[in-house]
Amino acid sequence: MQDPIARLVNIRKSYGDTLALDGANLDLYPGEILGLVGPNGSGKTTLTSILSGNLEPDSGEVWVGGCRVSFESPADAIACGIRNLPQAPEIYPSLSVLENIFAGQEISRGLLVFRTMDWAKMERASKALLERVDASQIDPHSIVARLSGGQQKAVVLARLLATQSKVLVFDEPAASLGVRQRVRLLDILKAEAGEGRSIVFISHDIEDVLAICSRVVILRKGRTVATLDRANADRESLSSHMALA
Repeated sequence: MQDPIARLVNIRKSYGDTLALDGANLDLYPGEILGLVGPNGSGKTTLTSILSGNLEPDSGEVWVGGCRVSFESPADAIACGIRNLPQAPEIYPSLSVLENIFAGQEISRGLLVFRTMDWAKMERASKALLERVDASQIDPHSIVARLSGGQQKAVVLARLLATQSKVLVFDEPAASLGVRQRVRLLDILKAEAGEGRSIVFISHDIEDVLAICSRVVILRKGRTVATLDRANADRESLSSHMALA
């Protein structure tokens, strides 16, 4: 088996007197979709926030590409090829769809001090990305504040797919999506993994997890209680592990 592209080892994290993670572990391999499940409050979002640089652990180790790392911010994680689509993704309501998709990763042209934004190229790329997320009806020049919640989620997803990151973290990405967009999202994630990206997929929908994940990590009370291959995972086995005392 290949070496993990990312590892979280014996991670602990407290918020005051509340212990959010108590020795959690996670290995993520190249080109896989790893499901992360557990009851509310089990530490899923905290664990992936540490992987993506939004939080620092109190103790434990974070490894990326075989090297131990210490992230002080999301920018550090992005530099290592890790991006996160959180439950409440950042959106810029007063900006256009195009500007949201390429925020922080604008396409430019020209040389050195003469470089300018390549708006035509970003418009073409935006249309292609929106089509990929089944949102081709959205005008790249529309102001995001005027879009529905599901359309805004599609814009954020398009932004994430525009990156060159090797590791993508999705926290409940299907929330606010209609049935058609939900199906399209799962197809997109499988395609991204097929192209070599590694994906961490948090979802309360067990059927979605079983549909696309090759392995599933189960958290409970801040601890990793099991890691199951897809062949050994079904609704009953996952529910049983999540219900353990």
